Amino acid sequence: MTALDATDNCSVCNLGQGGAKTVVHEDDLFVVAQSHRYPWGLVIATQRHNGGFWTMTDEEAAAFGPLTRRVGQAMVKAWTDQVYLAAFGEEVLHFHGMLLVRNVAVSEAAHGAMYEQLALLEPREAEAHARAEEIRDLLC
Repeated sequence: MTALDATDNCSVCNLGQGGAKTVVHEDDLFVVAQSHRYPWGLVIATQRHNGGFWTMTDEEAAAFGPLTRRVGQAMVKAWTDQVYLAAFGEEVLHFHGMLLVRNVAVSEAAHGAMYEQLALLEPREAEAHARAEEIRDLLC
């Protein structure tokens, strides 16, 4: 069994099975639930294990945008004036995006940390520019 086949103790596999306090949507492709780590956000995750958004099936990719928009619109009506989308995938074997409500204290801390990191990485800016050009060439 590969890592992508393992479902034991998978926090995303368990979301729709009582592992989340609040599941707001579930279908064959995605589960949307309140985040246990960031309770003022919702996780949108693929039902199946995969390596990241670039490994989504065409069906998952086509459904992700409209679902994310619908959930974001509902969050604005029910909760906040601004919703952010972030995706990180180091810990879970599913593509999962986080829809986060605007929280001034968190936003200020995140911006501060981001700007500190940018200052540290400034000497590597030419390398990042070269990678962006390479990606542009690959997309042509």
